[in-house]
Amino acid sequence: MAKHPPAWATALTVVSLWLAGCASAPAPAQTPVITLPVTLLAPTATVVPLTATPVPPTVTPTVAPTPAASPASALQAALLKTSAAESYRIEISMTGSGQPFAALSGDDTSIEVPLMTISGAYSRQSASFTMSGLATAILGSGHDGVELIVADGKTYLRGPAPMLGATDNGWHILPQQQASVAQAPLGVAQLLRHLGGAEAGAFQFDNEGSQEWEGRPCDAHRGDASATRAALASFGANIAPGAGSLSLQTGEFRLWACDDGYVHRLQMRFELSSADDPSRVIVFKAEVRLFDHGADIQISAPPDATPLALPGLTPVAP
Repeated sequence: MAKHPPAWATALTVVSLWLAGCASAPAPAQTPVITLPVTLLAPTATVVPLTATPVPPTVTPTVAPTPAASPASALQAALLKTSAAESYRIEISMTGSGQPFAALSGDDTSIEVPLMTISGAYSRQSASFTMSGLATAILGSGHDGVELIVADGKTYLRGPAPMLGATDNGWHILPQQQASVAQAPLGVAQLLRHLGGAEAGAFQFDNEGSQEWEGRPCDAHRGDASATRAALASFGANIAPGAGSLSLQTGEFRLWACDDGYVHRLQMRFELSSADDPSRVIVFKAEVRLFDHGADIQISAPPDATPLALPGLTPVAP
């Protein structure tokens, strides 16, 4: 059976098909104390003054200060440090506006429709998060969304998600063919690793200055066109520039690197349209919040999970 795409990709594929249908310093060294040797003569009737032997002054060597890290290298270090974090918590929100969502927004194409909200945590090779919004509603889960856990090499889903065969609200083990549903729409760690590990000059970021984020001093950075396209590609090939009938008209990508050396926020906006009809525009926005980097986060498989079987599939052994 063919591998199912993630829920978010399914929703975006629907949008793509709509478009296609419309148109094809170190500490200073301590200065040594100079001691002058003094010879004291035995007392006599004549007072003899103290005699000091001249000693040439000691010159303290000047140590050149360590150059401060450039904004570019500091950002690169933050990107790599964040992508290498063994654990963190994450919140993602995605919205969409434009003609494809008119039926959901009272025919007002400027209204932003919630597409996906994700709240969860990652710890080493495990993950636990809740997804809700339009993308999971396609799975039949309603507005409450679905819960997913990845642990011990298996993916667990808590229904209901009738489109996946989970008709109750219990925990189920997803077959390998459907485990991709647990993929978040943003490969955040992979994206940051890609940006931080790229060759010098591959991606450029303008430092927009210091900004406070959640009570923490941070530096805001705006990515260039290449960085923006890399961020867009992390959503999946369904909305990557040049894929199908969609093309990127304008885009913005920002991230905030903070005083603890981690990236704490990402913000994206992509304006996409049909390559043959630029007037048919869709705007996607995404906000990502990262926190509790390196925290002790424990994620374990849910108890009493039952294998989820679809027609033609063999149930997964618990």
